[in-house]
Amino acid sequence: MVGFHFGSKNPTAKRSWLTKNIYILGHQNEDINCVCMTTDETNRCLTGGSDGKCKIWDLNTVIIDKEQTQPKCLFVLDNNHTTSDNSSITSICITFDNNKCITTRKNENQCDIWDINTGVHLHTL
Repeated sequence: MVGFHFGSKNPTAKRSWLTKNIYILGHQNEDINCVCMTTDETNRCLTGGSDGKCKIWDLNTVIIDKEQTQPKCLFVLDNNHTTSDNSSITSICITFDNNKCITTRKNENQCDIWDINTGVHLHTL
């Protein structure tokens, strides 16, 4: 589980109205190994898990379920790797234009490039 806390930049504002906790669950009871966020107004968060998947979350669209605030999962990036420990996502990097990401996996000598607006796998290096 990854937790985020968003707050107001206004120091005189009432805190209870301008803050929210967002929890990311959803890597099949596996660990989340890495997190990366876009720097533009899309407010997307990418998580890489031990389940071998990278998920793209929309922090602007949240689902409230049983007192937890969960962002909407936009895409699941999975290049048909096995779900063994060797396929865990170990790092994520987003390009400066916030349109692509690069993921790496444990014990693999390659990286995958993805379009984070469509979820399409573009290249393996």
